[in-house]
Amino acid sequence: MATNAKEGQEAERDDLLSTLPLEQGLFSGDLRLYKGVWIRSTSRRASSATISVTLWHAPPTSSSRASPTAYSVDDSHPLHRLNPHECVPYLEWEEPHSPNQLGDGPRLYSTHLPFPMLPDSIKASGCRLVYVCRDPKDVVVSFWHFNEGIKKGPDRAMREAAAPFDRFFEKFCDGVCPYGPIWDHVLGYWNESLRAPEKVLVLKYEEMLEDPLGTLTRMAEFMDCAFTEEEEKAGVPAEIVKLCSFGNLRDVAVKQNRRLGPKEVVKTDSFFRKGVAGDWKNHLSPEMAEKLDRIIQEKLHGTGLAFGRRRSEITAGALDA
Repeated sequence: MATNAKEGQEAERDDLLSTLPLEQGLFSGDLRLYKGVWIRSTSRRASSATISVTLWHAPPTSSSRASPTAYSVDDSHPLHRLNPHECVPYLEWEEPHSPNQLGDGPRLYSTHLPFPMLPDSIKASGCRLVYVCRDPKDVVVSFWHFNEGIKKGPDRAMREAAAPFDRFFEKFCDGVCPYGPIWDHVLGYWNESLRAPEKVLVLKYEEMLEDPLGTLTRMAEFMDCAFTEEEEKAGVPAEIVKLCSFGNLRDVAVKQNRRLGPKEVVKTDSFFRKGVAGDWKNHLSPEMAEKLDRIIQEKLHGTGLAFGRRRSEITAGALDA
């Protein structure tokens, strides 16, 4: 009976998807426009279960580095041998469960879903959401490289898809990308963080690079597990930063040399390319950068959020808005 019910739900979902606007041949997988959001045809939704601390991010914003910081650290930590996404699984995957999570308490999960598309059970669960975003110019570059990496995998349809960067960029500027438009995705969580700062914490990748210890401390306090004086004296925060450093996580991923995901289309090292801010300068022309900046400034105008400004300036702007 359960199998028949599941098959019926999937058939109903497929029928609905077939009626939605379609984007093909550019991204790794078909996109459908659903309620103003470009979703992959394989997207799933999930209930909150026992989540109390949840990490949410727009793809791809280096959540690979943010997710592990929610763990304590010791010699047996799974990040010494596993990819972060094996420790903090995606809700969109068929079975959003990981046996590698530490302890018996509430679990950590990750998702690409925009805030309005989160199930009501999650919004009402009391779980805390940590959202990581970054300069959209770096997002489009990182996204393109990640997309190209997936298409080099075992899936034939993905290998045959073509995505020249200039066309990819233009689509991105039009708002076409998985779970986009990117500006709506960011604003969904940003606005909720202003409405309920005890529930949603918005972090910027550039801040994480500039001040990893400060960002970690802020995240720990938000999740109600602030470091004790003894832990700080013992250097626990610094050890966590070291464990979650780009170099360490990339080295583990390279050693794994295997694929993740429901169809095993993503190589473990695909999540770690450069780990820097500003790489867009090596890919975007001045005209392209100006165009995307202009779009983002227009979309974020009056919200108190901007890229290229320090967190203290952004906070002040939000309070004045």
